[in-house]
Amino acid sequence: MPTNQQPVYPSSRPPIRCLLFDLGYTLWDRRRDRHAGTRAEAEANCRTGAFLRQQYLSEQTGSGDDEQAGAVFRARFDDAEHEFLRRHSGLEPDGPQLVRETLRHWGIKDADHDIAETIFHALRIHIAAPSFLFEDTIPTLATLQARGYHLGVVTNRLWGGSDFLADLRQIGLLRYFDTRAIAISADVGVRKPHPDLYLQTCRALGLAPTETAMVGDSLRTDILGAQCLDMFTVWKPRPKQWEHIRAHEALSHSVAVSQPPTPMHPVPPRAVSDTAAGHDQADGDTDYVPASKQGRDGYLERYLRGEIRPDLVIEHVADLLAVFVDAQAPLHY
Repeated sequence: MPTNQQPVYPSSRPPIRCLLFDLGYTLWDRRRDRHAGTRAEAEANCRTGAFLRQQYLSEQTGSGDDEQAGAVFRARFDDAEHEFLRRHSGLEPDGPQLVRETLRHWGIKDADHDIAETIFHALRIHIAAPSFLFEDTIPTLATLQARGYHLGVVTNRLWGGSDFLADLRQIGLLRYFDTRAIAISADVGVRKPHPDLYLQTCRALGLAPTETAMVGDSLRTDILGAQCLDMFTVWKPRPKQWEHIRAHEALSHSVAVSQPPTPMHPVPPRAVSDTAAGHDQADGDTDYVPASKQGRDGYLERYLRGEIRPDLVIEHVADLLAVFVDAQAPLHY
């Protein structure tokens, strides 16, 4: 945390009653335990490959094992998913339909829905590894819950439903979330930054978006998406993004004019232009922004230029505790 903390002042916003969290890179990172992540993917590939080789692909996959067959299929399936997201911003792909498209790549055109759904569920990689969690995730959620906040999840995931909730339970997270405030794109049918994903949680809790905060690592889906509803936004940059932010700070000659906010510092009132918002909507999912948009017009570059303004920027999940101190009181930040 920086030593040059600015004084905190009460916010004019209504009290924040609910915090909504993204998951990957916000509360956990599968790269923290690469062995567990690799093992989980290998198990899913084996399940997928075994079914495929039994049903269809023994000739196409040759002498390779089940895991190899599953990995080959997953790569093509991922390509189909990415292409859909590039073409259909804000919509959730149909998993079994992506499976059928992938099978057609191998000349298999007669796969029925039940078989496609079986393959789709076999592809699912379980996230149930507590070692993925950041060290401060559970203590922070427990403290926020004790302070009276509703806690929820808004996440883009191709696999949702009861299996996903079971994974959250197994890694010790589900107990902290109000299940009414868990919105998964696979279940809702749209993806962040589509407003319906955020609004589902607000409606379920009977709260206005202005009484809700969104915490996430994506400037496009978590920050710009939530700002369209006037939610309080908290950005948690990934480590590589922090490297760029700090390099930018080092080159700044005027802290007041050109330095981006350091962790826990409030950001000046935001002004996201219609052009900027529309540009984001057209780019598809954050992970699949065209390479041409990753340079000067990438989201991080636009943040550094002051075009994207989260209400708060944090480095660690626990940094939330200095701002969200009481669900019944105005924020101090």
